[in-house]
Amino acid sequence: MIGLDNIEDHLAWVKVAAKLWEAPVDICVKVSIAGAMHAVTGQTFATPPTDPKYELMVDIVRMSL
Repeated sequence: MIGLDNIEDHLAWVKVAAKLWEAPVDICVKVSIAGAMHAVTGQTFATPPTDPKYELMVDIVRMSL
């Protein structure tokens, strides 16, 4: 989550991931995106709600659904 400090950073990250997902690229790229989102989701559930970046992490998981 280093470098993702505000909602604009998160929106840009999700937008790029969505564009790559829809693009006619090799399936390995799509598997990598899915793996990254899985890792972010896992980290979000492992983060205590008192963490300053918790709400941003929850938002990125919501946006990816």
